[in-house]
Amino acid sequence: SGANLDGAVLTGANLTAVDLSGRDLQLRDLTKAIIQRANLTGAILSGCNLTAADLRECNLDRADCSKIVVSLSTQLTNAVLTGVNFSGVNLTSREFVDYNLSNCIFSDASLRGARLSGANLRHARFLGACLAQAVLQGACMDDCDLAGADLVGATLSEASLHRARFESTTLTSASVCRAQMDGACFTKANMT
Repeated sequence: SGANLDGAVLTGANLTAVDLSGRDLQLRDLTKAIIQRANLTGAILSGCNLTAADLRECNLDRADCSKIVVSLSTQLTNAVLTGVNFSGVNLTSREFVDYNLSNCIFSDASLRGARLSGANLRHARFLGACLAQAVLQGACMDDCDLAGADLVGATLSEASLHRARFESTTLTSASVCRAQMDGACFTKANMT
C-alpha cells in the first residue's frame, strides 16, 4: 500500500505522514520536500537529493540512504534512524547527540566534525569513514567496526568501545580518556 508516486515531481512536495515503507525512491529529487512523520521503513532512497528536506519525526528504520545528498538545512530531528545505510553520505558537522544510530552503516561516509555525544552506535559500521574531529564523547560504540576509518582528533572520551574493531584505523591526536575498551581490536591502528 502507500501513495502512488510513479512519475510524480517530488521537489518541494508535501509528503507529511505518508506511508512510503519499502518504496523504491532511489535517485528522486526530494529537495525541500516536507516528509515529516512519514513512514520510510525499509525504503530505498539511494542517491536521492534531500537538500533542505524536512524529515522530522520520520521513521527511516533500515532505509537505504546510501549516497543521498543532504545539506545542513536537511532536518532529521527526532527521526528514527536505526539500521539506516548512510554509506557514502556527507554528514560533515551534523548533530546526532543522543540519537539511536545502532546498526547503521556509515562506510565511506564523512562525519568530519559531527557531534555524536551520547549516541547509541552499537553494531554500527564505519568502514573507511571520515570521523576526523568528530565528538563521540560518552557514545556507546560497542561492537562497532571502524576498520580503515579516520578518527584524527576525534573525541572518544568516556565512550563505550567494548569489542570495537579499529583495524588500520587512524587515531592520531584522538582523545580516549576514560573510554571503556575491553576486547577492542587495534590491529595495525595508527595512534601516532
